[in-house]
Parts: sequence; structure tokens; C-alpha cells
Amino acid sequence: MNTAKTLAHIIEHWSIETPNQLAILNHKTSYTFNELEHKSNNLAQQMVAHHNIKYGDRVLVITDKASEIIVAIIAIWKAGAIYVPVDKENGVKRTEFILKNTDACLVISSQKYLDRFSEVIHVPTINYQSIAALHDKESSFKTTNNDETNAGVIIHTSGSTGMPKGVILSHKSMIQYFKAHNNLLQFDQHSRNINFGPYHFDVGIQDTFLPLLFGTGVYVYTKLLIPRLILDLVKNNDITHLICVSSVLALISGDAEMISKYRDTKLKILMTGGEVCDVKLINRWLDSVPGLIIHNGYGPTECNSLCMAHTITEADHERTKLYPIGKGFEDVKVMLMDDKNQPIHTPNTVGTLLIGGDQLMDGYWNAPDQTAKAFIHFDDEKYYITGDLAKFDADGNYYFEGRNDSEVKILGKRINLNEIRDALLSIENIDYCIADVLEFKGKKQIYAYVLVQNEIIMEGKWLADQLRTILPEYMIPKHFYITDKVIKTSSNKINEKKTKEFVKANLVTEKTA
Repeated sequence: MNTAKTLAHIIEHWSIETPNQLAILNHKTSYTFNELEHKSNNLAQQMVAHHNIKYGDRVLVITDKASEIIVAIIAIWKAGAIYVPVDKENGVKRTEFILKNTDACLVISSQKYLDRFSEVIHVPTINYQSIAALHDKESSFKTTNNDETNAGVIIHTSGSTGMPKGVILSHKSMIQYFKAHNNLLQFDQHSRNINFGPYHFDVGIQDTFLPLLFGTGVYVYTKLLIPRLILDLVKNNDITHLICVSSVLALISGDAEMISKYRDTKLKILMTGGEVCDVKLINRWLDSVPGLIIHNGYGPTECNSLCMAHTITEADHERTKLYPIGKGFEDVKVMLMDDKNQPIHTPNTVGTLLIGGDQLMDGYWNAPDQTAKAFIHFDDEKYYITGDLAKFDADGNYYFEGRNDSEVKILGKRINLNEIRDALLSIENIDYCIADVLEFKGKKQIYAYVLVQNEIIMEGKWLADQLRTILPEYMIPKHFYITDKVIKTSSNKINEKKTKEFVKANLVTEKTA
């Protein structure tokens, strides 16, 4: 059993227990647990000896995905420093802001991205090529004695001020999250997972370092999200688990015939969430792969990625509403708050979702005012205010109801756009959709962006007629944008903001009456 209390020791146990088992797999480079441990030690030694990295220093990693990034991240923790990931697709000014705000004293990436951001990097650098060249023999380096309550990671998310917020996650909170989540996932040394998430994003930590803590090998995937490629990868590499946000799951799934081929693989657990997941897609997987277990999860970066989940083992073809996000993980506290900041105790009452417990962030880096606004206390317990709306049923299962800003008023009628979204998702062959409002000829009108499966032909008038069987007339979108193309963020989620901007600029109006 791995008893690591900090991320610096995340694979130490397995480098002794299963030294020759593959820890990291990639189409280019793979490392056993023994090789990964020794290589990380040697890089940590170089950081300390040649770059004077000290306890608590921030090391920025421009996250070009490769096996070497795993070595770098573990080495940062071994040196007692804090991992600060940055999206390689960031603009130069955003990267410069993070460099200055965290006062990073070392930058690691591939040479390509070190060159790209060279005008704002004024500290020493290490490239992936030099990491690959490090020997993987045992070194005399002793891992820095890291306090489990200290910061391990600073992950930047979008901020309301226009500048990114640095979410501080401690070693203790991350280890607690890994253990709580693994009560569901059941990773062990016989498992194998695929890393889909980019490393500037919390899912990249979830789908790589969580399995590594439990002796599970991880395939670092860097190619296109094409159903046939993923199926072959799962089959050829004995993959037992898939962790992916809902939009990635939609992209890699293919049709029912494609999904049915997973029967001949070792896949047994699928973890999704992070976005609204289509009930029909979950049903397709459960119908096609007997014995598959699906967990539908929820959680913000401020609570270590996921903190709640609902387990689904059987398809539910009669279901018209979304699956719940379930209940809190072990030691996670969940409650709802009304618009007067009072607790909600009545089932099926919508309120703001609050999360408490050991998985919470310490705060936002160098942003005490934003940190103070992010939390509220009830009965001496600190809760993070998610800004998401939810309700719970009589069994204590929570349901995601959208963001606080999802309600609009048109012609005096209050409309929750998520209700329109849910109605659209109940229609066959729709994998994803957005319901939003635009100004058209001086009037506020509802439109819908609808993502359909490849080669499916669907018309706005037909969609409107389907919606009329579910929604009142005033909630029927006046405009539809129907496509099989998606605009994605660098974290592989559907980029809702850019999608809305694109649709509003290019909307093809179709009469719905």
C-alpha cells in the first residue's frame, strides 16, 4: 500500500514494489516506475544544484504534452518546489502575467515553446530534450522534506477581473482527493489508464497522478481524438479505465457499433463529467459494453477537480432528465444556499452549490480579496461558493442546474436556458447543445447551437416542432445553428464562449413557426 503523504513520494513505493512495471507509456517514450523515480530524482538534483531551486519556489511548466513532462512535475515536487502549469496556447501577455505573479524562478518545456515565449522568459530554462537525456540510474539525491500542508500546484483559471486566478492546491488536499476518488475508480497495479487531459488543466492531474499513486500505468495520449484510434489504443494497451470530460467522450465514442467493439477490450470503468453529459450517450455505452461502470462526476478546480459523483451501471431509456452528479466523496461536505445566504434543507429546491472538506483549495495566489469572496462559513465549516446551481432529491442525490447566470427574462417571462438545453438533449442524435440569447432587430431572442452526429441531417423547423412537445411556445428558440463541428478549448472541452461568439456572428436563421 502506498502511504505517501506528499506528491514528492508519489511513486517511490512502486519503484520498489513493482520496479519494472510501465508507469508512463507513449508512442515515443515509455518509463518503468523504477526509471521514472530515478530520472525524477536526477532532475530534482539538477534543479537544486544548478538552478538553486529552494523549498517553496515556483517552477513554471509550459505544458507541451510528452513523457518528459511527468518526470519534470515529479522532480519539481521532489525539490520541494511548486508546480505552476501554463497552457502552451496562451498568449504571450497571459504567460508573462503568470510568470511575474508567481515569481517563477525556472521554466520547463520543449524547446519549441521555450523559443515561442522567449521574449517574456527571463529566468533559467530546462528543455525536454535534456530531461530525456538524463540517466535513470539511482542517485544520491534525497527528496526535500516537504510539509503536506504546503502548496503543491498552482493552476490558473479564468478570472472575472480579466486576469487568470491561481488556484493553490496543497499536497494534503490532492492526496486526500486521490484517495477519495479512488474509492470509486479502484485503480491498482493491474489497471491501466489513458491521459487525455492537458497538463495545465486539473483533469491532466486527475488522469495521470491519481492512477500513478496506486501503481497504475498511464498512457500519455498526444494524437487526434478519433474513435477508431482510441478503440485500437484501448485494445492494444490493455486499458482498463477511461477518464474524460463529457465533450471528449462524445468525440471518441463513435456510433453504437463502434462502442460495441469495446466488449473485446479490458475496459471496465469510465469516468466522465466536467460538463453536462448526454443521457443518450451514457445509455449507448451501457447498452454496448456489458458490465461497464460509468461514474458521472462534478467538481471545480478549487475543490481538486472532482468532489462528487453518481454511479450508473444500467441504461435508462425512459430517462428524460440528466443523470445526477450524485453525492460528495469521502470527507467532502455538500450543501445548498439560497439567495439570502441561508442553508437550504428542502429537497428539489434550487440553490447555490457549496463544497467543504479536505479537498478545498488554500485560496488564490496573491489575491486575498478574491480568496475572501470565494468562501463562506456555516457552523464553523468553510465552504467554497461554486457559483453553480443545484438541487437535491429525497435520496440526497444532487442535480446540476446550471450557473447562476443561466436565467433570462424575455417579454416579462423568466426563462432558464438550461431547461431548453435539457429538452434539446432529449432529442435523438443531439450530442451537445447551447441555449443562449442574442439581440435580433432590437429584440432579445433565444437561439440554440446544436451539435449532431456525423452525417445526420436535421432542420431547425423540425427541431422546433419536437421542442413544442416539451416546452411552452415562448421557450422555443427562434434560431438554430446545427453542425457536426466543434470549437474546443485547449483542455479539450467545448469552448462555449467562442462557440457563442461564432454562432452570433454567423447564424443562419431558420423559421421555427
